[in-house]
Amino acid sequence: MASTRIQYGIGASSNTSNDIAEYVDAVLTAREKGRRLMAVLNAASTGNDWTAVETEVSGMTPGTGQTLWTILSTSMGQVDSAQVAELARLDKK
Repeated sequence: MASTRIQYGIGASSNTSNDIAEYVDAVLTAREKGRRLMAVLNAASTGNDWTAVETEVSGMTPGTGQTLWTILSTSMGQVDSAQVAELARLDKK
């Protein structure tokens, strides 16, 4: 993919530009939170024993740790994609 930076302005006169800035910030922040979360869950999961994951997450029903990990891991595959990384090319002025 191209590495050219794309600049756009933000301000009170452009709701679309402001929405882009908020969207980019939210997605990139979610990606970083997801990476940290998966590091914790990966460290807690050992083999087929998901007890530590279930203990790490308050109020989690016993026996659901693997399902939680699978859902979050699958979503991180999308959030941590090259397409999302491209959002970093957008520069607000």
